[in-house]
Amino acid sequence: MKHEGRYLYGIIRATEEEIFGETSLGERDTVIYSIPFKDVAAVVSNISNKRIRPERKNLASHNGAIRDIMKERTLLPMAFGNISPGDSHIKTLLAENYENFSNQLTRLNGKIEMGLKVLWDVENIFDFFVRNHRELEMFRDKVYSETYGSTHSKKVELGRMFDDLLTLQRERHAATVIQILKPCCIDIKQNKPKHEKMVLNLAFLVDKDGVERFEKGIFETANQFDNNYTFDYNGPWAPHNFVQITL
Repeated sequence: MKHEGRYLYGIIRATEEEIFGETSLGERDTVIYSIPFKDVAAVVSNISNKRIRPERKNLASHNGAIRDIMKERTLLPMAFGNISPGDSHIKTLLAENYENFSNQLTRLNGKIEMGLKVLWDVENIFDFFVRNHRELEMFRDKVYSETYGSTHSKKVELGRMFDDLLTLQRERHAATVIQILKPCCIDIKQNKPKHEKMVLNLAFLVDKDGVERFEKGIFETANQFDNNYTFDYNGPWAPHNFVQITL
């Protein structure tokens, strides 16, 4: 018989063991339940694997379980793939991190995370900046019109000028978005843009009963931008960006 570990989904406020349905994460369907310590508990399911691959099916099971739990409870979500050797290890984990877990559960009680990605909706981002920044256009033309071809150093300088303008525009747009949305949320985290056409990648901590107000703020913000920008608004999510858990 294989030894069964405990796959961790997150931490909740609870004093007794509870059942949270089933999951297909791992080799077979199994129950999701809680292991309590004082008034906090780890939400887990049994698993015989020592490691779990980040395949689509497993990621869907992990995210689905977190989504279902957070409908009823405040949850400190764990990242995908955390497996504990067993109950005693879980209780040690809870005991050693009790104060941190308890404080964060109090801070995040009744709150969810909303996401916003702002994108440049243009075919070529460099050409878009050239059209809208005369200094970049002039230097681009100078670099590529030299009789014997431009030097490598000048091309590097052109790339650096573009990157500087990209950063400057992101900072300006971030200031606009945050000024409007700050009164509609509790906290904001700016994540690094994932690619060149991404203007902003923001996470917002919002009261569950304040989502409608926040959504109105999103539409108000979008109205400050022209058709060269798109807004990808998503959520609610478990507050991954506002939880600090180091295992």
